[in-house]
Amino acid sequence: RYRIRPPASVAHTHMQPHPLPDEAALSALARRWEPALFAARTDAPFDPAGLTPCIGTPAGRRCAPGAFVLGAWQTGTKHLAALLRASHPEALVPLGNGACWGQWKNDEGGRRWLERAVPASLDPSAQLAAALHCHATLQFYPDSAHRFHKWWEESYWPCKKRCTDVPACEKTYYEKEMWTCKAAALRAHDAAVDLPTVPAGGAFNFTTPWLLRSFYGSRPPRLIALLRSPIDRLPRGLFCP
Repeated sequence: RYRIRPPASVAHTHMQPHPLPDEAALSALARRWEPALFAARTDAPFDPAGLTPCIGTPAGRRCAPGAFVLGAWQTGTKHLAALLRASHPEALVPLGNGACWGQWKNDEGGRRWLERAVPASLDPSAQLAAALHCHATLQFYPDSAHRFHKWWEESYWPCKKRCTDVPACEKTYYEKEMWTCKAAALRAHDAAVDLPTVPAGGAFNFTTPWLLRSFYGSRPPRLIALLRSPIDRLPRGLFCP
């Protein structure tokens, strides 16, 4: 698991607001995180009109999902998606899981997501493109593939391969070397997500919502998050009898 560092004020009797990050630093880190995505997006603002955010002209238009339904497994995302589709059959354009934010595997995947997530036939002025089954978008665990783990994965998997390519090391990897690789991967992640704050004081943890903010700018998507008691989820989520 990753360490999400709270502001220093958490230790105080009365919590103080955490200072917002510097916008220029936030933008620079977002572009380093997803270089191909932001290159394809360009600096043009999304059109504020319409239901689905788009940039460019109809002949060369690129659109991003205007809504995401977020939730863990067994939280009712499929049921809600069915209700939304039935209630708005003309205005809602449901997208597959591949349209969820951050589901791509590498830097180029971000560019392909922007080019392909929303069908070209969509009318952004009258139709809302929505990704309805996004189970990993706001999760923080490496067992759920997501770009929040980019720097962790880029460190961990090569480290593991260097060991498992050697028969003697492979035999002891899960008892010994794995912990070295995981510690190095966590350090790589922590270093990547540290962002200076304004005013200065402590590291700012760069998480998925900040990346979304950098990408969408003044035209944010609609987010519907489904929560469910983990006790209620337990029998179905873990397939208990």
